Amino acid sequence: MWTKAIGPWLLASLAGCTVGPDYRAPEALAHDRWKAAETAAGKLKPISEEALKTWWKTFKDPKLDRLMAKALAGNLDLQIAFGRIEQARAERRANRADLFPRVAGNAAAA
Repeated sequence: MWTKAIGPWLLASLAGCTVGPDYRAPEALAHDRWKAAETAAGKLKPISEEALKTWWKTFKDPKLDRLMAKALAGNLDLQIAFGRIEQARAERRANRADLFPRVAGNAAAA
């Protein structure tokens, strides 16, 4: 009984996926703005770590500056998170040091 009941449902679902004989795929419309965005992305400069630490100052809003100062001063979770980010950056720098050549020297006088 189970196989007899599933047969019509299987045929109906497969028939629902078919496309008529006169089907034409629609054209994909590409906007000129997308090309401009790609070229603008190539002109972006890397952001310094100091600018990332104070990202809200780019808005030049004194109220936002006061709110962020209050939030950072009183929020231990944020201070811990910032500390972990700094720790991860330091570990990354230390791990990358092995990728570069080292210079060592000795001097002796007799």
